[in-house]
Amino acid sequence: MVDKPARIVWTKMAQGHLKQAFEHISEDSPQNALKVVADIASTIEKAAEYPDAYAPDKLKLENDGTFRAFEISCWLHIVIRREYCEFYESGTPR
Repeated sequence: MVDKPARIVWTKMAQGHLKQAFEHISEDSPQNALKVVADIASTIEKAAEYPDAYAPDKLKLENDGTFRAFEISCWLHIVIRREYCEFYESGTPR
């Protein structure tokens, strides 16, 4: 039996950070801003499909090993669990 990919859930904070990054990059290059957003979306889709490929989240308090994490950039920290995927500003304790 094949596990279903994790369901991706964008927190309001993550949505805001992605929007801010898009707007900031768009000031210099709208094309690059679109590429960055597409690259982030692609990476997240892969991570949702294979969450066990990532190390346990070191910032998650009382992590039982089911919370996985990685960073796409210095500002976006991804937390994955089989049921969902959340996005935080890097360094934010949870």
